[in-house]
Amino acid sequence: MSALIAVEELNPEQLFGKPSYSLNSYMLVLKDETNSLTIDQVASEAYQKEFYRDNNAIINLGVTPYTYWLKVSLLYPKNLPNVDIQKRWLLEIGKALLGVAELYVPQDDDSYLVSTSDTRLLFQNKDIVHVNTVFPLSLRLEEEITLYIKIQNTTSALHFPLTLWTPEGFIEKIAREEFLYGLFFGGMLMLMIYNIFVYLSVRDDSYLYYVMYLFGVTLFELFEIGHGVIHSYPLFEVLGKEYTSTIIWFSLWAGMKFTVIFLNIRALHPRINLVCNVYFQLVLICGFISLIKKDHISLIWVIIFSALTFLFILSTSFYSWRKGNEGAKFFFYAWSCNGFGLIVYATVALKILPATWYTIASAPIGVMLEAVVLSFALAERIKRVRQKALDADKMLVDNMSKYRSVFDNALEGMYQMTAFGKIINANKSLARTMGFSDVEKLKNSSTQVANSLFGKKINYDNLIKNGDIRNEVIVERDGFSPAWIINNAKFIRGDTDKEHHIEGTVIDVTDEKEKEIAVNEELKERIKRKIASARAEQKSKFLSTMSHQIRTPLTSIIGFGELMQEPWIEDSERLYCVDMVVENSRELLQLINNILDYSKMDARKFDIEYIVVSTIDIVNSLSNSFLEKAKNKSLDFEINITYPIPDKIKGDPTRILQVVNNLCSNAIRFTEKGKVTVAISWVTDKLTFSVSDTGVGVKKDKLRGLLNGDVTENGGSLGLPISKKLAEMMGGEISISSKEGHGSVVEFSVKSESAKDACWITGPTDTAFQGSDNSGIVERPGQTVLSKNRKKAVVPALFGRVLLAEDNVVNQKLIERVLKKTGVDVVVANDGVEACEFCDNEKFDFVLMDINMPNRNGIEATKHLREHQYEMPIYALTAETDQAEIDRIMNAGCEGVLTKPLNKTHLYEVMKELLPIK
Repeated sequence: MSALIAVEELNPEQLFGKPSYSLNSYMLVLKDETNSLTIDQVASEAYQKEFYRDNNAIINLGVTPYTYWLKVSLLYPKNLPNVDIQKRWLLEIGKALLGVAELYVPQDDDSYLVSTSDTRLLFQNKDIVHVNTVFPLSLRLEEEITLYIKIQNTTSALHFPLTLWTPEGFIEKIAREEFLYGLFFGGMLMLMIYNIFVYLSVRDDSYLYYVMYLFGVTLFELFEIGHGVIHSYPLFEVLGKEYTSTIIWFSLWAGMKFTVIFLNIRALHPRINLVCNVYFQLVLICGFISLIKKDHISLIWVIIFSALTFLFILSTSFYSWRKGNEGAKFFFYAWSCNGFGLIVYATVALKILPATWYTIASAPIGVMLEAVVLSFALAERIKRVRQKALDADKMLVDNMSKYRSVFDNALEGMYQMTAFGKIINANKSLARTMGFSDVEKLKNSSTQVANSLFGKKINYDNLIKNGDIRNEVIVERDGFSPAWIINNAKFIRGDTDKEHHIEGTVIDVTDEKEKEIAVNEELKERIKRKIASARAEQKSKFLSTMSHQIRTPLTSIIGFGELMQEPWIEDSERLYCVDMVVENSRELLQLINNILDYSKMDARKFDIEYIVVSTIDIVNSLSNSFLEKAKNKSLDFEINITYPIPDKIKGDPTRILQVVNNLCSNAIRFTEKGKVTVAISWVTDKLTFSVSDTGVGVKKDKLRGLLNGDVTENGGSLGLPISKKLAEMMGGEISISSKEGHGSVVEFSVKSESAKDACWITGPTDTAFQGSDNSGIVERPGQTVLSKNRKKAVVPALFGRVLLAEDNVVNQKLIERVLKKTGVDVVVANDGVEACEFCDNEKFDFVLMDINMPNRNGIEATKHLREHQYEMPIYALTAETDQAEIDRIMNAGCEGVLTKPLNKTHLYEVMKELLPIK
């Protein structure tokens, strides 16, 4: 890690009698992203705090376009063994062929003496002729000096040690380096010459591409290491280090060409060959771009691409090796050496790994090892090809003598037949498998055997088309039980049609097939038992959870009901008890409806309507349903409408309200203080309801479980899972966002379209609100907030005669009282037969017909009345909500359907339309 350090904390390196001093730990670094700072600016107080220390033995700046300034202090103390009045040193930046390298030595007049040692100078014009940057220094006894060094290198990764040498130590170091690098480049040159000679001898293209690859990587290492450039300076002047990216692209192209030929990818792995073809085109394009765009971005891209290439080559060679390619083993080991070395070097260049002597040396060592191993692999390849040719000749002789014996005595059935189905040759195993006593009888029944082997004609057609086939057939055998066989056939094409023939083998798999059938039957039975057990357990959990949910409102109904029976209870408390009974009854009804809907959805017997829906009715219904509930919990309940919005849309009004009701019920249920807000908007054929509350909120890990179908994992609430399914069935969706302790927001959207006769509501005073109670609508910019009291059913004053057909005595009394409030005369029938008899003897203006009655149900009674030409309006009373059941009711002759429990508002609206008003 690099860290900032103040200038006064920089201690000078004290120089004594050692042959060399590593200065990295005494060095400070400044990054100049503008590439424009001067020595006066860098040495000024303003920039001293920008310097930082890098404690690594070799600083690694990666591939960078920026300029870096180094600052180092040296002290030549007057202590033993220092006795020379003035001593000469050599300051080396251990990186070859730097683009910019300048040394700034302070002078007595506060100016700086500038020395240059980089690729801008010819080697003969440098103070010290060396591929690295080397500056001569001279220090007097007791002299302390602070040096500044300016470095910029955009053509390769920038990593180096900063070392101060005595002349003698530097000469020893050069001798060691020249020996080692001479071995490396000399060895690479010898390998190239050797493989060129082999190519000229055997004319194998793999050797040519291998030599091209070796030339590319050697040239890259030459420019990267630098040693040898002095002796090949004309080559350096032609290409230059700025062409490093292009050289690497050339090496990658040649290396991949060599890989494709050496591993025989085109023949053995055609799919991989398609990838390689794309690879070659991509490399050529990138190589051409690198000739034009010679910057650090091009270098970073080729480094990353090289690492990916080596990974691809390694994985391909390993795959080919596992598939039986013998030559791929040596190839894999060779590229593993090079791949490891160059990938390590690439990670150093990208600043992923630190720069050390080991990581920097990994690339040339890997290249050398790869070159040696591949040379042996190529030699082994020639030897293997020759040996295969000899082995093939020997095997041909052996096989000719053994073939007949193997053919006749094989356990598998074997045959040869003409393209027209005549058996030319067959063995005894085939005769036994097909149910014949000997081969001759088999040949005499060639047509029968051919039909048995190939079964359907399409199998034979596929054989001719594709060249081979593998099919499983059941063979009926005279005097034997049927046999399952596997027929492997191959179509052999000759020079003429007469030479075309079919060769194949037949395997009797009757025992295996019978075992497989037995195992499959047992597995099916086990799976059925598991499914049945899981369903039983799930059903048990479901019933347990629903039982708890049903008991909650039922307990309140019974409790408040018993409380109303007490003689001492006051009228106000009795009224409160009535409200509680009604409210909990509605909750119980909603829960039962949810259970029924959930069951229908699970059985896939649930339908969605697509009719005209009044958005104003939806708003009024929400207000009527939840204002009182919110008030009972001291909560505010608001409905915010964002205009414009159509007054009529198409959809399923019942299911839209059901979803929004579920969301509002949950919001009020889990909110103890604050408010619940319903925001309604219309955007691009989508009606959106956003229900937000200030309740307890939900933990993030519990959000997903709220909408899943397993009600046993979300508190037993069916509302949200049903709402999610309904939303999806209507082409919409539901999403939840919540934070524990800060409330929740549930958004429900449904795809729709405005009705043809729809009017656009632009505000609460719009004419579309005429006829509705909108006294509580308050306009805000772009919104409307609806807040009003619950609207009770208005009882109309009517006259006429109404027939109520209902078998339940309690329902008779209840509905009769509701009807008589309007002033009509009511006649009660106990079943369908009695209802028809009343109609035969008396005249009625309106009939309410319960569907589920004894003797004659409501549908049968309605059909009877319509068949006898009775035209009075008949409305069905039913608890069914299934669309198929409602269709049956309407087809029987009813004008409409009223749901149980009876909605008084809906009933009075129907009666107002059908009966005269007093």
